[in-house]
Amino acid sequence: EPALGRPTEPALGRPTEPALGRPTEPALGRPTETEPPRQDAPAEALLHLIGGDPARARTLLDEGHRASSTAGNRPAAALWAALRGAVAAVQGEVTIADGSLREAIATFEDEDRFQLTAVLAATLAAVSALRGDTAEADRWLARAGRHRTHRLFEPWTRLCRAWTIAAHGSTTDAVTTAQDAADLARSHDLPVLEAVALYDTVRLSNGDRAKSLHARLADLATETNAPLIPLLADAAAALAHADREALCLTADALAARGHHLLACEAAFAAARVAATTTDRGATVVAMEHALELRSRCPDARTPLLSADGVTNHLTRREREVVLLATRHTSRQIAQRLGLSVNTVNNYLARCYTKLGVTGRTGLRTLLKNHPTSL
Repeated sequence: EPALGRPTEPALGRPTEPALGRPTEPALGRPTETEPPRQDAPAEALLHLIGGDPARARTLLDEGHRASSTAGNRPAAALWAALRGAVAAVQGEVTIADGSLREAIATFEDEDRFQLTAVLAATLAAVSALRGDTAEADRWLARAGRHRTHRLFEPWTRLCRAWTIAAHGSTTDAVTTAQDAADLARSHDLPVLEAVALYDTVRLSNGDRAKSLHARLADLATETNAPLIPLLADAAAALAHADREALCLTADALAARGHHLLACEAAFAAARVAATTTDRGATVVAMEHALELRSRCPDARTPLLSADGVTNHLTRREREVVLLATRHTSRQIAQRLGLSVNTVNNYLARCYTKLGVTGRTGLRTLLKNHPTSL
């Protein structure tokens, strides 16, 4: 099956043929270390990515890239770097993605026997767009256009173009392009990529397309056994119904699999929904959760990564005091943080107001009801 298609088969080869090479012809060159990366590790990493578990894919790819680089095997290191860059991009770790993709392109561009340069350059354009660097995004997208690529990569390349368009502020055109990428993926029978493109359409529309697209995502979730698709379907449904609790659960599920960027977006959406209610404590708790997830993808910029309407959140010191206050006296907190008791009590008073509670009992109840918060 093709790239980003059915998760039961590696994206670039059948199960009995590791990606980019048969078992008797290792794609990564002859091992030069006592414990080199397994021949099927790239295919396994792709399966984890397609299956919606970039965290496991990233572990394999980091190890493979490190081993190949240490051994001086440049072609192998470039392959690992290409896959590592793609996974880091999905996770929203744009700095790592940028460096890894550049390393891969520098190697493959001169001898591109697998026609990877175009898709890698397009991915780098999307990464640049996520960083807000429109000039670099345009440059890499133009560079991608100068290379041939397999038709099965076309939906992904078009999706990368959508993010580049969005970086220029043309939201309507970006949403249309992402939808076109989903339609193209569907025509190629690539259900996972179709789902990713549909959800990116939702993301680029700042959630506005969720109501019209979550049904198709739900259908895809029942048609395939890829674990990522139900997560995306749940996220789209939660956005469509502005369901704060469902958004929080979705954020946790995505974060557990290493989808830091998608998790962060869902958490910010939950905070924005909470801000429309009178529950001040829920708003602060949701915002703190979003900010914690934001630390894992600090350089990424997307429409859903917005705190618009959410003005009530804790400072770093207030967060420290609140967490300690659930099990320590003000004097104990003061001693631990090197503050006066009066300063601690002043912090607590401000926090109680922000959280909508009247004292430590209310604080404990709030944190018990929202265990993923601070």
